[in-house]
Amino acid sequence: MAAMTTEISKLLVIVGSAKCGTTSLAHHLAYHPDMVLGREKEPRYFTDFSSMNWSGPASKGFVDSLIVDHKNYVSNFLGLTKEKWAIDASTDYIWCAKSPELLNKYKSNCEVRLLCIVRDPIERAISEYNHTLRHNWENLTFGQSLNEENKRIKDGWQPIFHHKRRSTISDDIFKYLSLFDKNVWLNSH
Repeated sequence: MAAMTTEISKLLVIVGSAKCGTTSLAHHLAYHPDMVLGREKEPRYFTDFSSMNWSGPASKGFVDSLIVDHKNYVSNFLGLTKEKWAIDASTDYIWCAKSPELLNKYKSNCEVRLLCIVRDPIERAISEYNHTLRHNWENLTFGQSLNEENKRIKDGWQPIFHHKRRSTISDDIFKYLSLFDKNVWLNSH
């Protein structure tokens, strides 16, 4: 039996946008014997989110899900060995300005591969908005929510209310392509 590791030697990061099938893909990949999905599918370790003051509906749960230190990040992947790939499916990496830099720095410690999944931006935004309705986090119409987005971002509302921002990611994808070159796989949904 392979020994459990205190480091990650292989990291597969799904940087696809929210509401593009990242959860399904991550769970399917986790069935492969050489892959380990973290208990927290979206640890958001490679963001600067822990330094921000988040507000708005469901912000406490959002903050509680952040993994901020390396030891907890590695221990998130139960059963990880040097031979296995850790799967991190944090959808916020695609648009978080700090994430490409942090992931690029991390690849000096291990092999990092990126899988990027995108979707029609309008369909994606509507799906995300409907998610906020299902959880009773939103009381505005879709149009009103879009009109309030810049104010909500300024007020620190958590990312699930950033419908336009999280749907306009072409420049973000190019940042990853410039840093990771052939280690980025891109698929549109």
